[in-house]
Amino acid sequence: MISTGSGNKFPTYSQTLHSHRDGRGLSFHSNRESRSDVSALDQPQSSRLSEDDFGFLLNERGVVLPSFAGPSPFPGAPAMTSGGSVPPPDAFAFYLPFHCFHPTWWGVYVVFEGAYELARLLNLFSNRRLSAPDAFATARLFLYGHEVFHHIVESFATRLEVTHRQSLYRHSFQEVFDSVFGTDQCVEEALATAHGYLKVKKFGFRHPNRPAVKAIALEALTEYIKSCPPGYRRATDFFRKAPFQRGRSQFAEQNHQCAFPSVPVKSPELWVAFPHAFSGISRVTSRSTI
Repeated sequence: MISTGSGNKFPTYSQTLHSHRDGRGLSFHSNRESRSDVSALDQPQSSRLSEDDFGFLLNERGVVLPSFAGPSPFPGAPAMTSGGSVPPPDAFAFYLPFHCFHPTWWGVYVVFEGAYELARLLNLFSNRRLSAPDAFATARLFLYGHEVFHHIVESFATRLEVTHRQSLYRHSFQEVFDSVFGTDQCVEEALATAHGYLKVKKFGFRHPNRPAVKAIALEALTEYIKSCPPGYRRATDFFRKAPFQRGRSQFAEQNHQCAFPSVPVKSPELWVAFPHAFSGISRVTSRSTI
């Protein structure tokens, strides 16, 4: 077990799995009646549905489940490999885009085991100065901030789809992502990771106000991010507001150019005039179990 500086202890991971085998987690769905547990993912999977039902599988009991199979990972997909000395945020939480998983499964998923394992890492990166509850709170907020940025990018693509009447998210946006994923040129993962860091910086440890704990949490997050795989680790370039907005504008222009190659290329600063381009499509109620 890992002892924290305050005397709090993390239970062993096997104990956690035994206590939380249902895999329930934090989810955000377009359908408030949809399920927030992902325990069904452990069920055997059999036949595929039709091609029109991309993103789903049918298990032996006839239950429709999300499928992560495909020629390439979509942004926010559960990470199966690392490439760094620590797993990336997408190994601890994930995002299912509504372009593929609407109406039932789409949303942000922060499951207990993932937040718990990242909290253990943050405890270590803080030299055990971050208590178990504080490390868990940091991990949970950071992971949500990371995954919700993938939703924000999908929302940006959707706005362009509405005005141009073209399918973009699953084509040109995926093309851009595929061309750089796994490298330090993957700006979406860098910005998503920075977005999670900034969420902790803005909202963490405010009630009550505990600036000293927040400083330790941000230091631990920084060390974790530096150890992440390529792409994710570049988040440190975007920790401040101005670089973040500049990087986001460059990312927007890159995707716009790929989607509409016949449209003249403009300075990325143009996107400052579109302040709501990167905001969520809608706000839905969370049913958190962690």
